Amino acid sequence: MSLAVLLHAIGTIPLFASRAFLPAFLTSLLFRFPNIFPFTEVDAPSAELFITKTPVIIVLGILAVLEILADKNTDIKALWLQAEPFLKPIIYSIMLLGVVDNDSEAIIQGIYQAGMGDYVMIFFTAGAVYGLTILRASIQEWLLEIDGDGDLFLNFIFSSIEDTFVFFGFLWLLASGITAIIFFGIVVGVLYLWQKKIKANEEKQKITCSACQHKNPPFALECSNCHNPQNEIYKIGFLGQKKEEQISNDTKGRKKHTLSLLTQERCGYCAAKTNKKVCPTCRKEHILSSSENRKAYVTFVQKRYALWLPLSVALGFIPILGIAIAVLGANLYVFAPLKRQIPTVKAVGVQILTKLLIFCVIFFGSIAGFILAPLYCSIRFFMWRTAFVKHWR
Repeated sequence: MSLAVLLHAIGTIPLFASRAFLPAFLTSLLFRFPNIFPFTEVDAPSAELFITKTPVIIVLGILAVLEILADKNTDIKALWLQAEPFLKPIIYSIMLLGVVDNDSEAIIQGIYQAGMGDYVMIFFTAGAVYGLTILRASIQEWLLEIDGDGDLFLNFIFSSIEDTFVFFGFLWLLASGITAIIFFGIVVGVLYLWQKKIKANEEKQKITCSACQHKNPPFALECSNCHNPQNEIYKIGFLGQKKEEQISNDTKGRKKHTLSLLTQERCGYCAAKTNKKVCPTCRKEHILSSSENRKAYVTFVQKRYALWLPLSVALGFIPILGIAIAVLGANLYVFAPLKRQIPTVKAVGVQILTKLLIFCVIFFGSIAGFILAPLYCSIRFFMWRTAFVKHWR
């Protein structure tokens, strides 16, 4: 394996950890059309390589575009995060096998004779891709906890930064391999420290159960380990953050707090992040399994809708900004609590359908903002409520 290919193999590790298909597409283009890349050291087009075949390049290009677009959607991203730790190392390994040169055989043979196996280099670098993908996923999951519906555009911004990082990072790797690798190492180090800080903050906020000493989220109504009722229970904020104010520890206060936990996609008992019908943390059946609780939750959200609807009419009189605030507020305050209690696959379908309906409303007529804003709120609310009822009945 030549030094250039070795640097490429190491340097593209963080790129493949960020995107599966974009660096693969760029690598294929590099070895097929090296003249279009600055600072390249590839002597001539390598049309004989599998990764430089025209159909392969076309497919990788299409997949790269689809991945970039899909990564901007929080629902699709939530599904993709489950698969990418396994898919990205595989794609990376295939691409690396496609670019190794003729000198690799002698090196690999030497490694084999040393008893380390034929593809030890690919194995370790693919393992590094896997590790960085897991690290990235933990940060992405943290962002999704804050903005799981994408209404604050945190996911869009972070995803766009990643797109830029992969594209220009690839070019930088060609221009100055060692410098780029050092920079990538610094970025990885920063992400690692960021992840450690996130986990440390989460642990710091947890409250120890007085009965079994198990640590629980500050919002938990009961211990997930021994199910002992907690006495110190903090309110959960609009964006899922911990408030400094504690709940009223009576029946009414605990009931209201339970509904607030559900709006943040948390278990109504232990406050673990889940919308599954059986909580994987405390192993209790979901509160919404009861028809009485479902009605209470729908009523709780419906009150929010009734409160926001006249406000959206008023905001609709303000051009552009008012409508934007009405839409954003409705997404966060009214629709998200219903959407979060629906499986991701079903949620994607409802999202697509509601967006098509809204598009038709706007396309087939110029509607004043004071009509459009409440119409948007009403259409989306009733569609999400219908999807919620169908899922939990």
